[in-house]
Amino acid sequence: MNNRPIKSTVLAALAAAAVLSPSAAILTAHGPMQEWYFGESINMPPGSKYTEAVSGCEGPTQEWLCLFNVSSHPAKAEVTLFFEDAPPKTLHYDLPPAATKVLKWHDKALENDVPKRKLFSTRVRANQPLIAQSCRSENPGGATDKGNSTTSRFGHAGPLGKKETKWALADSLVSTNLTGWQDLEFLTILNPNPGQSAKVSITWFGRDGRTTHKVTIAPERVVNIDLAKLPESSRSRTVATAGVIVESNIPIIPESVRRVVISENRSPRGMWSLPLYPVGDQKLDLH
Repeated sequence: MNNRPIKSTVLAALAAAAVLSPSAAILTAHGPMQEWYFGESINMPPGSKYTEAVSGCEGPTQEWLCLFNVSSHPAKAEVTLFFEDAPPKTLHYDLPPAATKVLKWHDKALENDVPKRKLFSTRVRANQPLIAQSCRSENPGGATDKGNSTTSRFGHAGPLGKKETKWALADSLVSTNLTGWQDLEFLTILNPNPGQSAKVSITWFGRDGRTTHKVTIAPERVVNIDLAKLPESSRSRTVATAGVIVESNIPIIPESVRRVVISENRSPRGMWSLPLYPVGDQKLDLH
């Protein structure tokens, strides 16, 4: 029988777990800068056409996930991909101390792990502090325009809690009735919680009132909502901008993507992606 003193503190227990089982330590390590979320990613291969559009993305994409280990120790990273209609998939990576690792989702070496023409959300967890940033280039192109629109964003830092049950966006806009010019907006929402469905309400606040759309998201799934197709988002068509509140019974990750297209050329003249601002821990008098 082992008579060594029992280490009873939580910190000691986590340290022991890290030695005995690195993967278990990753799943339970929720320190500062050890968990990050990205709402929307799409891996569209070369030759993709507008008829194969996924969540508003109408052509080839190149997408990267950059992980910067800001620790002087080696890090183990766990990258989980969440889908609309399939269980999550988890990939594991080793990161050298004080170094960056770039994952090219469009790389041929990852084609067996990252499905093409599928929307997915991403969670990154690590046993050391790191910075996670995602970049995407969309290149639908056309007969006379090769197209090139690029965006980059930081992930939302976890762990998730009450703050992530309500989110706000100041600038929501859908313009489909302008001659030769369209603003197309999409809202991607991730429910990363196992065993719990997210009951979500999306409310637009405009000059002339408010409208609400409701959606239920299955556990560990992501949905994409084309706002131009929702009658509830009509406020953002007639008002210059509309404020949005996205509220859920459990923590979620919403992300807004807007594309500006001109005439029949589907190459976006501008494209940006950003997470909403979490306000679930604030007392807002909006009702």
